[in-house]
Amino acid sequence: MSHDDRSGNQDVSSMDLSVTINEPAQESPDSTNKANVIVQGLVPQQERLPSRDELDHLFRAEEDYDQPTTTRKELWSYYLYYNGELVEFLRFQWALTGAGWQPGTEPHEPCTASSACVVPWAGGTLSVSSVVLIANGLCFTFMTVIFVWLGSAADYGSFGRWLLLVLTVVCWALQYGMMAIKHPNQWPAAMGMYVVAYVAYGATLVFYAAVFPRLARFMPHVRKAREEDLREDKITLDEYDAIESLEKNHIRL
Repeated sequence: MSHDDRSGNQDVSSMDLSVTINEPAQESPDSTNKANVIVQGLVPQQERLPSRDELDHLFRAEEDYDQPTTTRKELWSYYLYYNGELVEFLRFQWALTGAGWQPGTEPHEPCTASSACVVPWAGGTLSVSSVVLIANGLCFTFMTVIFVWLGSAADYGSFGRWLLLVLTVVCWALQYGMMAIKHPNQWPAAMGMYVVAYVAYGATLVFYAAVFPRLARFMPHVRKAREEDLREDKITLDEYDAIESLEKNHIRL
C-alpha cells in the first residue's frame, strides 16, 4: 500500500470519528425507562418505623398489665436474695463424721481429722467421702432430670415466680429442719434432707436468674420508654434497646 493510500484511509477515519463525536446521541424510550429505574433504585428509602401491632408482638404487651412496675423494695429484695447460702452440707457432714469410725479398729475408734473414716452402708462399710460423693451425684442427677422439663417454665408468663416462691419455701423449711439433727446416728435423714434441699436450692437459682430481665424491663423509666416514648415515635427501637440494656447492667452491678 502506498503512502497516499494510507493518508487517505487516515483522513476517512478521522472524518468518520468527527462525525461520530459531533452527532448527538439519540435516547430510546427503553433506555430512559431503564435509567429511571436505576435512579429510583439508588434513592435511599426512609427507615420504616415498627407499627403498633409489631410493637405489641415484640414486647408482649398483653403481659404489661399483669406485671406491676418494679419498685425499689422489690429491687432490694432481689439483691438480698442473692446473699442466701446453703448450710445443710455442714450439718450433714458433721453427722456423717460423728457416726463413722476408723476402719480396722475393734472396738471402733472415732474418726479424727487425719484418719480414714467409714460408715455402715448397704450391709458393709463405705468411706465418708464416698457417701458425700453419692449424695452430690444424686443431687445433680435429679437436677438434670427436673431442669430438662421444668427449666423452660422460668420464662413462661408469671408461672416462674410462683415456682421460685414454692422452691424457696421448701429450701428454707429443710434448712430449718436440719436443726432437728442432734445425733450422729441421724445421718441418713440428714443426707435425704441435704439432697432435697440442694435440688431446691439449685432450682431457685434458675428461676431467680430468670427474674432479672423482667425486673429491668419493668423499671419505671424503662416501662415509660417502651409503652409511651417508643409507641409515640419519640425514640427509635435501637434507642429503647440501649435504655433496657443499660438498666440490666445497672441492676447486675
